[in-house]
Amino acid sequence: MGSAAAWRLAQRGARVIGLDRFTPLHDRGSSHGRTRICRKAYFEHPDYVPLLTRAYRLWEQLEHETHTRLFERCGLLLIDDENGPVVAGVRRAAARHNLEIEPLTADDVRRRFPAFRIPPTQTALFERDAGYLHAERCLEAMQRRAVAAGADLRWETQVRAWRADRAGVVVRTDDGVLEAGSLVLCAGPWSAELLGELNPPLSVLRTVQHWFAAFDPQSLTPPAFPVYGWQTAMGFFYGFPSLDGRTVKAAEHGGRPAARGADALVREI
Repeated sequence: MGSAAAWRLAQRGARVIGLDRFTPLHDRGSSHGRTRICRKAYFEHPDYVPLLTRAYRLWEQLEHETHTRLFERCGLLLIDDENGPVVAGVRRAAARHNLEIEPLTADDVRRRFPAFRIPPTQTALFERDAGYLHAERCLEAMQRRAVAAGADLRWETQVRAWRADRAGVVVRTDDGVLEAGSLVLCAGPWSAELLGELNPPLSVLRTVQHWFAAFDPQSLTPPAFPVYGWQTAMGFFYGFPSLDGRTVKAAEHGGRPAARGADALVREI
């Protein structure tokens, strides 16, 4: 979010200073790593769709400006009970915004995507326009474009406190004090502590991602294997096709509370 904000604000002509307590492409936020799913038919709520339509155009713009492939349009397979919340939400978003969604039975899924074995009581929806983003490529591209537009990105600079006054904002960092007309906070898991007395109802969740050995690499790459989301009795899980021919990535959607906060997180599993 911080890199995107710096890029777009700088391109609009704003004088931008970006502050990050870590080094570029660090692994402490929620955007590092190789892949992130990109989709339009949000089952969470139809109101997301106009934002996502705009985001798709901006990803294409960023690819064009940086001559970098950022988005892989391999499709998204969403699996749920026929009357489950995921299927219902996707259909609602697709109907309201005229999105192309293909319904598939369990037999259809088995024939088209052989690695998937879904029970006959479940159904699937395929979003052809979805896929995944190369996450760190995206970050690097946005940072490059922000700097090219005049942004001053300062790494290893921790924000300690900030306050608003009639003139704008005052930001205290390890390297001194900055004054600006406005402040955009994109602090991820540190948002609650930086927002301080505003006391927003934020909970930090930890999503642990897993990589499993690819038993048959050919069946685990597109077009035989898209990105997917699967509602099960144990929760909603998502995953990606194999990028290296050796492993596949999967995780639970949503995560679990990080009770002691981001700085105290135990990173070994």
